Amino acid sequence: MAFRIDASEVIRERIRQLQAAALLSVQGSQFREGLARLFARLAGDPLAVGEMTYRTPMGHPVFVAVSGPTAINYVVYEVEQAVGIVKVERLNPPNGSHLSN
Repeated sequence: MAFRIDASEVIRERIRQLQAAALLSVQGSQFREGLARLFARLAGDPLAVGEMTYRTPMGHPVFVAVSGPTAINYVVYEVEQAVGIVKVERLNPPNGSHLSN
């Protein structure tokens, strides 16, 4: 059974902003592809995607995962078969990298 992926309007707006900014850089397609890869993997088995960083006070595991220049933090609700996206970021390439041009 696939996990449902939920994101607040604030997170959805943040994703739109990051996608727009990424279009202006060499990372444009990499950001979109990374986000798509992460969401596809989260729908299948979110417990195997990232690295658990802590548990919420209710005991739900919170993870961080990276694909290309895309990083997300998410919480897994196993009983509900749902993933809540907590944070989305576009990582900057290291200075001097060919990706920073």
